[in-house]
Amino acid sequence: MSYGFRVVNTANTVQVDERFANLALSASGTVYVSGAYDLTVSGVTPLVAIVPTGNSSGRLSITRGRSNGDGTFTFRLFTSWFGLDVDYFVFDKPATLGSGYGLRVFDASGNVTFDSRLKYMRVQELIIDQTSNGDGMDWSRTFTSGRRYAVVTTLWNIYAESSQWVDDEIPGIPQYYWSFQTYHYAVDWTSAHQLSATWQPYQSGSGGPDPSPISGLPSGSYGPNGRMIIDVTNF
Repeated sequence: MSYGFRVVNTANTVQVDERFANLALSASGTVYVSGAYDLTVSGVTPLVAIVPTGNSSGRLSITRGRSNGDGTFTFRLFTSWFGLDVDYFVFDKPATLGSGYGLRVFDASGNVTFDSRLKYMRVQELIIDQTSNGDGMDWSRTFTSGRRYAVVTTLWNIYAESSQWVDDEIPGIPQYYWSFQTYHYAVDWTSAHQLSATWQPYQSGSGGPDPSPISGLPSGSYGPNGRMIIDVTNF
């Protein structure tokens, strides 16, 4: 940077730069999730972070947002618990606020890249699993006690297992049976600052008898998974 405005921390990591706008909190709320819940939010490029309400424990997962083509995005939340209150936080491109007290930074086009009146995304860690079977996603983390941490899904993929077998009790007439189970990745909160992750059953199916083998049953990993840990204390 030959000129402009930049703030760095003690590790020389950029915190504020007139050329880059960090995502800021644009909305928040609480929803009750039992099984699955579709959360629709408005925004430009929103990310949604989730955490069990209060300091409660719970198991949750959330998909990446799906654009509805009208300025809204839908995120699907899952829990294997019977029901769970979930706090969500929407982070998006910073809104342009009216006049007031504080510090604002603009880029060369006059767009606000920082406003001290906004609450910005505080990324604690980015965890990405690149293995073929997802084993690397069996992680656990203990962060700072007294603070609260939510999770954003950056990469969403599933893992699947399937089997097929034949029953030939009737001579000359084979009967084919099949089953499958898919898994997605879920995060467990044992407290507001202690998190771990594991595969969670997602969808299953079975069938038969059929006169011939079934093709196209799901199997294997469908790609890497990624989770971003966000500090949402006092948000």
